[in-house]
Amino acid sequence: MEIGDFVMVDRLWEHEPLDEYELEELTEDILIKAEKSLNVILLDFYVELMRTQNGGRLYKNSIEISKKNVIVDHLLGIGSRGNEGILITPYMVKEWGLPNDIVLISGDGHSWFFLDYRQKKEEPCVSFSDTEENIEIIIASNFKEFIDKLSRDSAVNEFELVSESSYSTGQLEREVEKGDDPFLITDSFLYYSVTDCDLDWLVSQAIIVMDNPDEFIAPEVMAYTMKKVANSERKMSDRHSLVSLAEKVKDHNSVEVRKYYKRILNYIK
Repeated sequence: MEIGDFVMVDRLWEHEPLDEYELEELTEDILIKAEKSLNVILLDFYVELMRTQNGGRLYKNSIEISKKNVIVDHLLGIGSRGNEGILITPYMVKEWGLPNDIVLISGDGHSWFFLDYRQKKEEPCVSFSDTEENIEIIIASNFKEFIDKLSRDSAVNEFELVSESSYSTGQLEREVEKGDDPFLITDSFLYYSVTDCDLDWLVSQAIIVMDNPDEFIAPEVMAYTMKKVANSERKMSDRHSLVSLAEKVKDHNSVEVRKYYKRILNYIK
C-alpha cells in the first residue's frame, strides 16, 4: 500500500502509548490461523480495519441501543494466540453461556458485542448480549453499519496521562535537539498532545525524534503526536510533513513505531 491509497475511517481509535487491546500487526498467516481456529470467514471490512490497527481502545466509544447509550470502549483485534483478541471467543462462550457460531468483538463480563454467524454466514450481523439482564438484540445488519453507528461519549470517565510540567516550543526543540533526556522529550510531547500548537511544527519535531537511538523515546513520541493530529480540529497546512513522518516510521527499527505508518495514511489525502 502506498501513501494516499488508504480510505480513511474518521477518528475511530484512541491514540495512547499503552493500549492493552492493541495487538501485533495483522499478517496473512495470523488471519488464516484465526479463521481456521474460529471456523469462520471474517468480514473484509473488519479485516481491512484490523490491518490499519489490530484492535484497541475506541475514540468513538458509544452506540445507541433501545434508546440508551451503551459504551463500546474497545474493539478486539485478530490474535495469534488463544487468549488474544477475538480468539478468546470459545472460552468466553463457555464461561458466560453465550450462543455458538459467534465471534466476540467487544465486551467484558456480562455484556458483549459480537458478529452473529447464526444469521448469515457470509455477512453476519452485529448483535449485543447482556447476560445479566437477559437481553440479546441485533444492533446492525453488518459490521460496517455497526462502525458507522458509533459516536463519541465525552462524559465517560477515562484515565488520562498528564504532563508533569509545561514547556515552551523552544524548550521542546532544545530537548529534541539534545536528544539525551528521554523523560523531558516524551513529557514535552505529552504536554503538546493536549495543548494548542502548530501541527506542522509538532510533526516536524517528531520527525527529528525518529532518528533518536533510544528505543523507548520514539514509540511514545509517535503516540502523543498521533493523538494530537487525531484530536485537533485544525487541518495541517502542509501534507508533506506527514508524508515525511510516514516515510520515517515505515522502516523504523522499532515495531512499535512502524505500526503508526498505516495510521498516518489516514490523515494524508
